[in-house]
Amino acid sequence: MADDQHYDVVVIGTGAGGGTLGHRLATSNKRILWLERGPFLPRELDNWDSGAVFVRGKYLTHEQWYNRHDDEFQPEVNYYVGGNTKFYGAALFRLRPQDFGEIAHYGGISPAWPIDYTDLEPYYVQAEHLYEVHGTTARIRPRDHSAQRTPIPRCLTNRGFSSSVMILKGWACIRSICRLGWTLLRTRPDGRP
Repeated sequence: MADDQHYDVVVIGTGAGGGTLGHRLATSNKRILWLERGPFLPRELDNWDSGAVFVRGKYLTHEQWYNRHDDEFQPEVNYYVGGNTKFYGAALFRLRPQDFGEIAHYGGISPAWPIDYTDLEPYYVQAEHLYEVHGTTARIRPRDHSAQRTPIPRCLTNRGFSSSVMILKGWACIRSICRLGWTLLRTRPDGRP
């Protein structure tokens, strides 16, 4: 890169934060430089193998980090274009209004946030629209304009997706809401892109 290059904005990373910011800035007529530490993730069958991804850690960085006691550990970090969102499972959670308040727990009291749910709610709506989030916000009680989310569609032609939906329905017994940002594009008969 030449030393005389000028950029209005430099975005570091292409994960959830950097990717979303870059998308928003793309139409701003500003000169934007995106910096990413890693290469594109190779497209291979192991991308879809939870054993390779999560058990064997095939895509994790090999560097070691240190905790406050100077003990080494391997972080759960992937350096690829798209960052850790390449492996996040498309679960897009909203904090609940009560999550912003003071919370007492085993380790003490977590202080209230300096903002509340209503400050972030319009941004949740924008992000959920951008990432095509499917699912319900019924237990969150959002304003009317954000309640337009659609339920997870049935996908009878994609066994992997259908079984994931069945697992998610099974989780309902623990009263959890899992809103997904999955978009099915092209699939082969085995359900993989």
